[in-house]
Amino acid sequence: MNTINQWWSVKFFPVPPFNNNLTSTISWWQVSIRWFLLTLIFGLAYTQSPLYSSSQNTYFLHGLAQSGVGWLSQDWLAQTADPVPVFSLLVRLIVSSVGEWFFYICHLIILGIYLYSILGIATLIYHINESKLKLGMYVIAVVALHSALFNPPVEFGYNYLIWFLQAGVAQQHLLGRVFQPSTFGVLILWSIYLFLGGRWWLAVACSSLAATLHPTYVLSVAVLTLAYLLAIFKTTREFNQFKVGLWVSLITGVLIFPIVGYVWLTFSPTSPEIFNRAQEILVNYRLIYQANPSQWFGQMAAIQLIIVLVSLYLIRKTPLFIILLTLFVASVVLTLAQILTANKTLALLFPWRLSVFLVPLSSCLMVAHLINWLFQLFPEWLAKYSLLIQRGIVIVAMILPLYGILSMSMEFSNVAHANYIPMLKFVAATKQSHFLYLIPTKRSQKGGEMQNFRLATGVPVLVDTKSHPYQDEAVVEWFERIKAASQFYEARGQIACQRLQILLSKYPITHLVMESDKFNGECGLLRNKVYSDAYFSVYKL
Repeated sequence: MNTINQWWSVKFFPVPPFNNNLTSTISWWQVSIRWFLLTLIFGLAYTQSPLYSSSQNTYFLHGLAQSGVGWLSQDWLAQTADPVPVFSLLVRLIVSSVGEWFFYICHLIILGIYLYSILGIATLIYHINESKLKLGMYVIAVVALHSALFNPPVEFGYNYLIWFLQAGVAQQHLLGRVFQPSTFGVLILWSIYLFLGGRWWLAVACSSLAATLHPTYVLSVAVLTLAYLLAIFKTTREFNQFKVGLWVSLITGVLIFPIVGYVWLTFSPTSPEIFNRAQEILVNYRLIYQANPSQWFGQMAAIQLIIVLVSLYLIRKTPLFIILLTLFVASVVLTLAQILTANKTLALLFPWRLSVFLVPLSSCLMVAHLINWLFQLFPEWLAKYSLLIQRGIVIVAMILPLYGILSMSMEFSNVAHANYIPMLKFVAATKQSHFLYLIPTKRSQKGGEMQNFRLATGVPVLVDTKSHPYQDEAVVEWFERIKAASQFYEARGQIACQRLQILLSKYPITHLVMESDKFNGECGLLRNKVYSDAYFSVYKL
């Protein structure tokens, strides 16, 4: 197949698990059932973390506040500009109409779309569904690559080598163990699959939806659209296909215009001085690892670079090559430009975020190439032991989800019995509309995790380190609050009491959370203890 036109002859749903013939279709209910089963296996093997974990505490705040959860609408951060308005609307609709449990279902669907896209692209490139054995081996390999068995749920697996086969650089990732805006990046993978299958209008709709739900993907969608144009113009010079390229650009621009306009109007600089100060805070403090190539480029990033280059070589004769090459070149060029210029605006656009698509897709394509090579090299041997291999696939397909279930049950149990849970339950049970809590800005040595304090209790807090605003004036204010709160918690004796008094003179704080062994008996402001256990104490100020 030398041209996109040939690939566009493929009908809809030529996905490996559903069809062994690329040029035919099957009923929608067969598609649905098989997709559901594979999604369930993949989702259970991959696992999910409890609500609310990690970045959910940032991106769910506005939606939950709008839904009337607790008194979150009175929280200062919830009143700042919303960086993901469409996602917040989705959160609000789910909480109001279905319930929080549905977020787990949403994430399972996201995982299914990811698997669907990976298998679909592998089919178009390597015909991975030529036989049930070949398909089974590839499916189980992809599931294993992403399973909790090889990616333990500890800090999202950043410390494990195999994690780097399915994630991008700078600890940025497409998938994660929680449902959040970034996970909608799987729609970009689906977009690539649809484009290769000839459904370009669905392709641009999917990629544009990803950017709408998470504006960080706007740059990725712009580069992807350029890649589509290059792919069209490279394979054909016919006037009709030239018009297709123009329509691709036009429709993408129209679809992402609303979110681009919202971001431009909402987060435009208040003044050059404030804007520069906010960028400095984000790049050099809050996002120091994600926004600085000098921080994240090392041995693992070099391995990921090699993976992408090897994959590009392997698919050099396919229509996918020009798409991935464009994404790769754009990422490298823009990253080098940021390093050379030290431009903070470019750093916060995260041009290296394109790696969250390149690395996992490249890894899965390498696996597909390896399996395809085995079938070409050892066809008789594979045919001879076909039944044994199929049994092995079934056993592994049972083990991986079972291990995932065990892993999730342990994680959910650990969170439910964490040291800070009794304190959070007390705060949630006694909250009132005017309460404002001051909480530690650093993770407790006793295992306390303060980043989920807001969403777990429904109570406004002065500030926390995990969640920050995006509008420049608010970023500066957030940083001032962080400094003031940190100075109090780091001080002792009368100095701590004086710093607390300064905080009370600026903010209407009503309650204070401290580790129980750090009680400051010399401070008269900390005499009204309303809760205490072996780990944390709550004081009414």
